[in-house]
Amino acid sequence: MERINYRNTSFGAWLKARRKRYRLTQGELAERIHCAAVTIRKIEADERRPSPQLVALLVEQLAIPTEWREDFRQWACTGIPPHSALAQERKPAQPSPFLPACPLTVQATAACLLDANSNSLLVDIRGQQRLPIASTTKIMTAIITIEEADLHETVTIEQEVIDEIIRIDGFRGAGLVAGDRIMLKDLLYAMLLPSGDEAALTIARFIGGTMAGFAQLMNDYAKRLHLTQTHYSNPCGFAYREKHADHYSTARDLVHLARYALSNPLFAQIVQLQRYILSATPLHRAYTWETTNSLLCCYAGATGIKTGYGPLAGYCLVFSATSPDRHLIGAILQSKGAIQRLEDTRQLLDWGFSLPTL
Repeated sequence: MERINYRNTSFGAWLKARRKRYRLTQGELAERIHCAAVTIRKIEADERRPSPQLVALLVEQLAIPTEWREDFRQWACTGIPPHSALAQERKPAQPSPFLPACPLTVQATAACLLDANSNSLLVDIRGQQRLPIASTTKIMTAIITIEEADLHETVTIEQEVIDEIIRIDGFRGAGLVAGDRIMLKDLLYAMLLPSGDEAALTIARFIGGTMAGFAQLMNDYAKRLHLTQTHYSNPCGFAYREKHADHYSTARDLVHLARYALSNPLFAQIVQLQRYILSATPLHRAYTWETTNSLLCCYAGATGIKTGYGPLAGYCLVFSATSPDRHLIGAILQSKGAIQRLEDTRQLLDWGFSLPTL
């Protein structure tokens, strides 16, 4: 392999040329490194930087020699040639005194904030601590549904599902009625906006056959996406019952999952909506679903993503917001209340957007 010429090309252009040399399509390369094809497209267009996990897979897939790997990782993650003057300037011994202090008044047990454009982790407060994640679980349920199922399939709402949600003291946020036949795509709205456990369980049974079967698929996805501190036992997030104690994740894993999920246009479109109206048809009655995510109506630039609540999980939120030059993705776990969760999130976003763009 010839030595990489860092100075005369961007990482995206280099990756595109290397992919073509190996006669791979964007989809084929994406499949080999376990990501979405749109991710490869954006990296090659220099619209985003690959995550460290993707870079590690690229190193192996593209057979980068051992002695070049550290420089390659730096170039891929930052876009800065490793031997340039700019790269040297960006390795100060101490943090820049012009950066505001990290918002340590966040009350949540764990919090993470990622600059998705530069792949820089701006805040990591106990970000690798395993915690119950409540309905933020539905992010994984949704992305599996979008990628694995025919969204035009019609699914019957079973009374057995309604009874199970009542039995486990789940949240019937969507108000689904047994006997209605609803398209799988519409059930995504019912699950992600009003956080309907009955929608999530209906989806899981349809795709996985049983809740346990779908949970196995969720764990397979977690492994594929390198969510090493994540384990699922159900599609909804009810981890407060003893038999579901093996259902957990971390703020950091949730941020990485959210970044992956937002690369899917349908997911990104759903989670930024405040309301979805499903008109009545001969197959089902009319439904109006409002989001549980109050951030969308009170923070300029907010684009999602998913709330969660449980007796042990407390108040959780996986969130996203954009400005003209920055895209922030974050997670709050075990906040003390709905108002505190919103305040914690505002603090993190305000601080993140106040930073100078790298």
